[in-house]
Amino acid sequence: MGEKGLFNALERLAALGVRQLIITGGEPLIRAETAELIRRSGALGMTRLLLTNGDLLDRATARGLLDCGLEGLSLSVNSRDDARRLEGAAALLRGAPRMTLTATTVFTRENAGDLGALYEWASRNGLGAIFQPAYIPVDSKQFGPLSPHRLSRTQWEIAATLLREWGLREHVTHYVDFILSLYGQGGGAKP
Repeated sequence: MGEKGLFNALERLAALGVRQLIITGGEPLIRAETAELIRRSGALGMTRLLLTNGDLLDRATARGLLDCGLEGLSLSVNSRDDARRLEGAAALLRGAPRMTLTATTVFTRENAGDLGALYEWASRNGLGAIFQPAYIPVDSKQFGPLSPHRLSRTQWEIAATLLREWGLREHVTHYVDFILSLYGQGGGAKP
């Protein structure tokens, strides 16, 4: 969809009463018109949340997001390497008034041992933390290396303890119960 079509669609959504816009992708910061989309949707009375991997989030881009009035930004932080790479972006945005920042981590077998460090990183950088379950199809080549179904008992106990602590702190214990039922308590392979 071209830029004009995108902005026309935005106006139609506003006319239908849409008041919240989640901008995601792929990677939405690749598109040159993302800042203008944020600005226009705000002028139409929408609150905006941008989901990004942070690869393109340099100082100028961060300033542009702040200037166009973005209210929420979620960074994908799935590893310690991601956390190191996104340290600068987090520092640029953490003091922004009106903006809620979160670090979203997809819980996988690869990062199960790093969940505590990722939660601490988010807290230290003034970001809320969200852990979400990964769905990896059983017949996928990635099921073995990535699915939390394949955690050892010790790995699972460590991850489950952290998730429970996070759930209590963030008041999302029902959500944690959902994750645990999927992966730690005999849940099926499909959420």
